[in-house]
Amino acid sequence: MFSRPSGPAGLAACLGVAGLLAGVLIGLGRVAPPLENSPTAAIAFARDAGLTKGRVFNHYGFGGYLISAGIPTFIDGRGELYGGDFVKRHVEAVALRGEEPLEAMLDRYTIDWTLLMPEQAANRLLARLPGWRRAYSDEVATIFVRER
Repeated sequence: MFSRPSGPAGLAACLGVAGLLAGVLIGLGRVAPPLENSPTAAIAFARDAGLTKGRVFNHYGFGGYLISAGIPTFIDGRGELYGGDFVKRHVEAVALRGEEPLEAMLDRYTIDWTLLMPEQAANRLLARLPGWRRAYSDEVATIFVRER
């Protein structure tokens, strides 16, 4: 039923495979999104300004970065957890299309700050909305803050 132990050569082969697997897993732990697509500086600003204690309305693509930074997201790449309707409403609100206006969504979810890509239409609206001010912007991300 059981075979005999394979001896020192078999043990060495198993240890070699285990070492290779461990090396691969350690290497995968360092996998990160490219810095040019990551809102690193924006998040540093948000932390310094104390924004991360409030609720963020974020770009879909920034969700994973926020999770890795320990910041609760509005939405992230795990769309199946949110459902197709929620993801669709988010995308439409950011693009200033759809049934629910962006400002209504921000109010409904009591959003304190936004983290969006600079070219997104929502930023142009936020720049004109009373009670909102642009607090940060670079080539990767723009932050608007609700003034209370």
